[in-house]
Amino acid sequence: MLFLRRIRHTHDYMDLFNVLRSFLDYNLRSPVELSLQHGGDRLNSGDQETGAWEVDLEQTTEILEDRETVLLEAKVTAPPIRAGPDYELVPGIGYYKFHTTLKPWDEAKKTCSKEGGHLVILNSERELEVVQGLFRRYPKVKDGWENDFALVGFHDMYKEGQYQTVLGASLESTGFVNWATSEPSDKSKVENCGCIHRDKPMFDVGCNNLMAFICEQEL
Repeated sequence: MLFLRRIRHTHDYMDLFNVLRSFLDYNLRSPVELSLQHGGDRLNSGDQETGAWEVDLEQTTEILEDRETVLLEAKVTAPPIRAGPDYELVPGIGYYKFHTTLKPWDEAKKTCSKEGGHLVILNSERELEVVQGLFRRYPKVKDGWENDFALVGFHDMYKEGQYQTVLGASLESTGFVNWATSEPSDKSKVENCGCIHRDKPMFDVGCNNLMAFICEQEL
């Protein structure tokens, strides 16, 4: 015998665990041992999930020499985490937050991480347009040339010219590398952090420059 069934549950994880165990007890007419693993490390304090948990159950029953063996497999799918305060959802792309408090690149990276995200990693021309649109809402961030730039999530701190994202992947692996004209221009070997212009694509800049920055939480 084989059955497939989906359970949608709208409460927390432990409630789901108990519902699933009761369901199995009822259907098998005998107590069951049940263990589910939950990726709790993906949640920060205050995070909320946005929908129901889903459980796909598959039961296979075999009879060998008058002995019945039941194999149950359960796939638990958690809903996405609701983004933190002031993050804006762009459907199909991600959640974004523009920070006007000026920070050097490393401090900007830490700020995004504390919010459960990371400095934005650009994966497409569309995503570049989205974050530049956010940037243009703030025409005056500071005096000077830095007013037109915002920090994003790539660097070449470890080896000159080998750019990688804040998540450790090569910049090329993002599928989107679009330097502004004459960039990267790090002739003095100190412009090791990534940024974008309000109206132009990617630049390298000194990591200690105090600049606005953009955080991302993925869907």
